[in-house]
Amino acid sequence: MGVTFTAEASVNTQAIMNALSRAIKPVVLEAADLIQQEERALVSVLSGDLRDSIHIEEIADGPFYYEVSVHPAEVADNRWGLDPAYARRIEYGFVGLDSLGRNYNQAPQPYVRPAWDSQKEPAQKVIVDGLAAAIGGA
Repeated sequence: MGVTFTAEASVNTQAIMNALSRAIKPVVLEAADLIQQEERALVSVLSGDLRDSIHIEEIADGPFYYEVSVHPAEVADNRWGLDPAYARRIEYGFVGLDSLGRNYNQAPQPYVRPAWDSQKEPAQKVIVDGLAAAIGGA
C-alpha cells in the first residue's frame, strides 16, 4: 500500500513552487512598503532628514525565503551608530545631558512601533493574498 503521484501532479507541484519563488520577493516588498509609508506618515518632521532616511533593507534572499526590515535610519560610524543620529531619540525620548552638555526632557514621539501595530495585519494580508494568487495562477 502506498501513494503514487502521476507526472501531471509533479508538473503542477513544480509549477506552484516556481510561482511561489517568483512571487515571494514582490509581495514581501509590497508588505514592507505599507509599514515604511506609515512610518514616514507618523514621524515628526522638522527638516525631513529622519523621514527621508526610513528605508527597506534586505536581510536574506533565497528561492522560497525573503526577509526585509524597515529601518528608520542608516547605520553610521558615529557615536550613536545611526544617521540621522537622533532617530532613536525621537522614537523613545531622551532625558538627561546630551554630548554637548545640554539638559533634555524630550518625550517620546513613537513612529516605528505604531506603524508596525497599524500595518501588521494589512501587510500579512498582502503576503497571503499575493502568494495565494501566485498559486492560483500556476
